Amino acid sequence: MNIQIIGIIFGIGMLYLTYIYFRRKEFNTIDALFWLIIWLGFIILLIFSNSLNLILESLSIQSAMDLFTMIGFVVMMMIVFHLYISWRRLGKKIELLVRKIAIKKAENNK
Repeated sequence: MNIQIIGIIFGIGMLYLTYIYFRRKEFNTIDALFWLIIWLGFIILLIFSNSLNLILESLSIQSAMDLFTMIGFVVMMMIVFHLYISWRRLGKKIELLVRKIAIKKAENNK
């Protein structure tokens, strides 16, 4: 039960941070709604984790924390993949920009 309380406090803190980033205009409305849904879902799952027993039994999972760990791992891998793809795209854009700047400098020096 103690880990659930810590998780709920963490979720509330993350909701607050989402709100702060939205107010500072660092998140647009879609970003803020996405994270709001994620953190509210996290909190609701923690509060009603005992209700998950039927699902856990059908999946042969021992506890709700095991399920949360598995879901967390899958979500983290999805985020890492998305960040990797974004990083590669950004790298290509930077490379293209550097080439254009180098070509302009070379033309100006002639």
